[in-house]
Amino acid sequence: MRVLKVFALVGVASLTTSAVADITPYEGVILGQTQSNPTQFGSIYSPTSRSPIPGDTYDARALLQDGINAFFIDDVPNNHAFGGLENAGSNLTGNAGDAFQIASLHTNLGATELVQVEMGNFSANGALSAWQPFAGLLSPNGVVFTSWRFDMGGIAAGPDDIAWDFDFNVINAGFTVFDSAGASIGTFALTVDNSSANALSGLGVVGIGGGDIGGFDLASFQLFWEIEKIPAPGSVTLLGMCGLIAMRRRR
Repeated sequence: MRVLKVFALVGVASLTTSAVADITPYEGVILGQTQSNPTQFGSIYSPTSRSPIPGDTYDARALLQDGINAFFIDDVPNNHAFGGLENAGSNLTGNAGDAFQIASLHTNLGATELVQVEMGNFSANGALSAWQPFAGLLSPNGVVFTSWRFDMGGIAAGPDDIAWDFDFNVINAGFTVFDSAGASIGTFALTVDNSSANALSGLGVVGIGGGDIGGFDLASFQLFWEIEKIPAPGSVTLLGMCGLIAMRRRR
């Protein structure tokens, strides 16, 4: 398992709590300037009645970046059971009572399989609301936040990725951002995809061109991977033998 050390900053006055971290930022796509891809997979997020299924655990966290550093804006817990709907901590830059919820889902599409992980911010009355609803909020560096970021299974979130018991190829991956009405704002390629042959991990970053993102209606952030299982060597051999037998019979 990969190991990543994240150093916490204590007593940061710019945020409402000390549960922040100063980590390396990543350059992301720009809303309105970067071409959005068709949204192939709609939002999986629902505030009620998503039944957990047995599965792996994974780490995921919400962050904001100010162009110099990135900072966590959710508090613990950051580890979740795949296949369910869970609390993901308070939103440190939201309105009073705002809290993140996280949902994850695995869907069999036939020839391929789809994995989705989505984090949304909910207000105290249960409605989706902006990750960062206030313009002019300064980061610990004394500048405004300029991009949203969602890490899953590595980088800053933690080293626990979504593990599988078979090898696969990632044939399509990306992230979609949604507003508080659940409408897609855009779908883009992952900023970083650290997935391996049998584990999924990555992050997405999106901004509005370097300006203050406070008050912009981005309420939910979804990462997705479409994967194709690689047949085991024995299975390939067996399929080949079956094909030869069928050919001989036709002769």
